[in-house]
Formats: sequence, C-alpha cells, structure tokens
Amino acid sequence: MIKKILFFILTSLNIICLDIYNYDTCILTENKKFELSQEVKNIAFNSNRSLGLSKFFDTSKIVDSNWVKNELQKDRTHQELITQASDNKTEFSYFNRDSDTLILIGPGFTNSKEKMVPFVHMFLDYDLAILNFRGHGHSEWSFSPLYHLAGVDSNIQLGASEENDVFAVIETLTKNKKYKKIIGLGICFGAFIFVKAEAIAQEKNIKLFDKLILDGCWLSLDLAKEKIFNDPYLIISPQHGGAPDYLKSIFKNKTFKNSLQWCVENACNIRFSHISLENYLKEIKIPVLLFQGKNDLMISRDEFEEIWNNLSTDKVAIITSNPHVHNHLRSKELYKLVSDLFIEENFSIFVNILSDYKKLNKTLISKAENLHKKDIKDFLKPIAVKNKKHFPYWILLLIVPIIYGIKKFKNK
Repeated sequence: MIKKILFFILTSLNIICLDIYNYDTCILTENKKFELSQEVKNIAFNSNRSLGLSKFFDTSKIVDSNWVKNELQKDRTHQELITQASDNKTEFSYFNRDSDTLILIGPGFTNSKEKMVPFVHMFLDYDLAILNFRGHGHSEWSFSPLYHLAGVDSNIQLGASEENDVFAVIETLTKNKKYKKIIGLGICFGAFIFVKAEAIAQEKNIKLFDKLILDGCWLSLDLAKEKIFNDPYLIISPQHGGAPDYLKSIFKNKTFKNSLQWCVENACNIRFSHISLENYLKEIKIPVLLFQGKNDLMISRDEFEEIWNNLSTDKVAIITSNPHVHNHLRSKELYKLVSDLFIEENFSIFVNILSDYKKLNKTLISKAENLHKKDIKDFLKPIAVKNKKHFPYWILLLIVPIIYGIKKFKNK
C-alpha cells in the first residue's frame, strides 16, 4: 500500500523513477512506464527490414559528403535549395514525394545535412527537408582552421539565432504547398533549436510545427560546453569520447579554459551563448516524442529528466541502450515504426498501440495497403545508357562477292 501511495505521489509530481534505466528499451509516458516487448521489436524489424538494404545507413559512407551528394543526384524527388533568413542564407535539401506531411530534419552540432541522409530512405512516404544551420555544412574550399578541426565555421551562433533558419525554410516550403502536418525531427543541437523555435512561434502566435521528435536533445549550451571541456574528444565522437587523462586535466584547468574560450571568441568572432531550454520547454503545446539513450555521454540522465519534467504537453519517451543520437542507426526499424505511428496516430491511440503488440499488429494489418507504398527504387532516376555505334562487321562478308562481281564485270 505504501509503495502504491509513493508511486502515485512521484508520478503526480512528474518525477521519473530510476528503474526506467534498468530496461533495454523503456517507454515512458506521463502516467506510466513499461518495457517495450520483444513482440513489438519483432514487428518493427519485420515491417521495416528493407531499411537494411539502403546504403544510406552505412556509417562509413555517409561521413563522406561528396559521396552523399552524388547519390542524391539519382533521386528524382531531390532538390538543393537556398532560402534567405532575416540575417542569413540557409541551404537545405528538399525531397518532394507528393505528400501532405512534411518532416523537417535538424542536424546535430558540427553535422552537415548530408550526414542526416538515412532519414531520406527511412521516411519515403513523406516530403522531407534537411537544413544546414548557419556555420554548418560541407565545404570544398574552406580555409577556416575551425572548420577543419570541428566541421563548423565562424558563422555559428551557438543557439543565439538559428531559429531564424528554421522559420525561413518552413516559410519557403509552405509558400507554394500547404501541408496538413509539419513534423520537426531534431537531432542533438537540432532538437535544441527546434524547441526554441517552436516556443518562440507559440509566443508570437505563429504556426510552425504540429509535432516534435527530439533525439538526444541538449538542455543548455553551458552544460554541453562543460562536457566537452571535461572530455574534449566528445566534440569528435560524442558517442564514446575517450580523451586521455592528461588531456582532460589540461582542459579542466580553469586558466586554460578561460584562455581557450577567449581565443575562440576573439580569433573566430564566436560568442558563447548561455541559453537553456528550461523556459522554452514550458511553452511547448504540441505532442512531443523523445528518443534518449540511458547512458548518453552528452545528455546526462539528470538533464533528460529536467527536459521531461519541464514539458507540460502530451509526451512520450523511448529510452534505449544506444549511444548519443545513434538510435536511428542502431535501431532503425524500431525508430521508423515508432515515428510513423507518432506522426499518423492520435496521441492516446499511439501510446496504447505501443503497449500492446496485438493492437499494434492489428493496426499495421489494417494499414497494410498504405504502408511501404513507396520504395527506394521509385525515386531513382533512370540511368541513360548510350547506345554505342559498332562497326558493321557483317559488311566484311560482302567483300569477296563484291570483288568477284567487279572482276566478272571487267571480263565482259
């Protein structure tokens, strides 16, 4: 009885119980938590196993932006576009699949839009756009030391004004086409910016997103910066980190930290923002789906719980065993299944389906005609094969009779 009362108090106060981290994959809602059943995982895998055939999930290839760009040229739905924000030109890739739903992808910090290419094949039934936040993006001829070190240039604003990039892209895409739903799918820093953008839109009474998917969302820039100072290798590998102890001790030194920050701010003309999502999260009114790794090195459990507790809207979290923002790579079949259901279904129905594999199976069967109605090959441009002109060797067979005929004609 005491345990039930305690549980009721904790849930009513919106406090997360620690045992959610004991599951391999946990579903967390405002009212309950449960381990995702193996049956649901099996259904996800069998429904979306074709994703394993896509080379866009090959992590050794998608780090090469040139390779990605060349591959995207084969996609007849693909366009490379530029839009003008109030204070910046924003590049984005757009995929027009004749859908009434648009998914906007916000990449993580230091990631170019090309690295988000797995989503191009994951969400074939939706229009898709992937933007480069200011200061981000692949460059062939960059002379910036910062770009070669971290993949960004001095145009980065570290959360100060990237929401303008989001507004500009959506405004451009909705000028000529009206969408029934616009979904924001943010990865890491992208999730951080999407929350800020949606909160500002709510405050200004502007319609931006209908639903948000936040994967490994930052809570604040100060906390992210502190983690990188504690383990500088996290800027290169946020999944594993692993800087040697001597390097960690150097970066933890207060004098070194202040000196390095001064150099970055003055030499690169970059200002470190002190932006936290705490107040922005409270302004979110639309449904939110969160993906979070229980041992994420970039987003601690405390940070995730603060994000969760500050959200007062319809929300559900998928707690996984995957490292930072690798959910869509390591659990791609489940990621697609959950995201599709979240996008398509009413929120309460979505949660009920996830908790009962029989309901899930029934739902998928009833939608079988619409599921996977588009395949990767549907978007590939036909490769023009030039017919080579070969020498007509059969003419050689006529040489003998021609010579014979000529001689016979002369003898007459």
